[in-house]
Amino acid sequence: KPKHTIKEVMKVAHGKDSTLLKNIIAGKGTAEEKQQLLDLYISMFEGKPSKGDEDSWKMLAGNAALAAAKVVVGREGATKELETATNCKACHSVHKG
Repeated sequence: KPKHTIKEVMKVAHGKDSTLLKNIIAGKGTAEEKQQLLDLYISMFEGKPSKGDEDSWKMLAGNAALAAAKVVVGREGATKELETATNCKACHSVHKG
């Protein structure tokens, strides 16, 4: 069972009042924020989408989690990869209920 629901992940990481993902992509995220984002995305990967193919969900959510992990360990180009992997429309058009 995921630690966080997909709805919680969206609110904390991507919500209109959230700065978590924005700060990390802008290079301003702390080590704790990066770890928090990774934890959220692991839960998102473990969850089940409201609609759509589960394999598609695992690929999209897995890409976001992998990119967040690369940010945590400081891989070159990881922030740009995270920005690409967290394209909201790519997931919402297929998986949002």
